[in-house]
Amino acid sequence: MHAHIVLCDSAQLDQGTGKMHMLGAGWTVTGPKVPPFSVVVFFQVPWKEAAGRRAFAIRLLDDDDKPVVLAESREGKPVAFTGNLQLNPDSPLLEESAKRVDIHSAFAVNAPNLSIVSGERYRWVVEVDGEEIGSTAFVVRPEVDLAGGEEAEQA
Repeated sequence: MHAHIVLCDSAQLDQGTGKMHMLGAGWTVTGPKVPPFSVVVFFQVPWKEAAGRRAFAIRLLDDDDKPVVLAESREGKPVAFTGNLQLNPDSPLLEESAKRVDIHSAFAVNAPNLSIVSGERYRWVVEVDGEEIGSTAFVVRPEVDLAGGEEAEQA
């Protein structure tokens, strides 16, 4: 099983077709003030791995691989999304012709208000049953003093 993560300005899954509609997709640099964005995960599951229910998690880590916490969280709640993967027994994918290709599944989540620092690198990680199967990194541009052209001091 593999996962591919795409960062984009916004995304929406079409439930009828399974297609993911994305705007502003594929960026790796943002900020210095981070606007709202979406995290899209594409799963590619071989048929031999499709049986049963599998737990997944998407986590945001800093450059030291420590969990990033929600900005409004007093308890230090990490930024994470969890769920389960399971093939629907009524799915048209169960037809023999569909079994000639891997199963593809996608979903999108909106990133919450994040406690992240300009000038730093972060990484979204996808785990299935506790094993990392995909990740993507991004950086937040440092704040720049436009008058002097140098990095501004942060309060």
